Amino acid sequence: MTVESIRNRVWQILDDTKDPHRWDAVVLRGYLQEAVRRLNVRVPATRYVGLALLDYIELPGADDETISIDDRYAEALSLYVAYLSYFNDATDTVNSERAAACLTRAEGLMV
Repeated sequence: MTVESIRNRVWQILDDTKDPHRWDAVVLRGYLQEAVRRLNVRVPATRYVGLALLDYIELPGADDETISIDDRYAEALSLYVAYLSYFNDATDTVNSERAAACLTRAEGLMV
């Protein structure tokens, strides 16, 4: 799983597939780091890289490098980033409903 693959999945969830994107790649990267930290708190085992236990996992410098978290959490991270995107863009009731739905699904996968 890479930053790029998560970002592309988030754009699919948000139905934001055409350039220019409503949700900027840099903003989504920040949300992804927040999602990783949330995952690290909810599932402490995700803080291990090899035998080393870290405070939290940092995203790699390049978007095409692998994130040091098991791929089974890719959908949870994508949904949490989508939740943050909708939540911070709550310009209408529909987005707040979508945010709540994404958060519920993401937290269900963060086990």
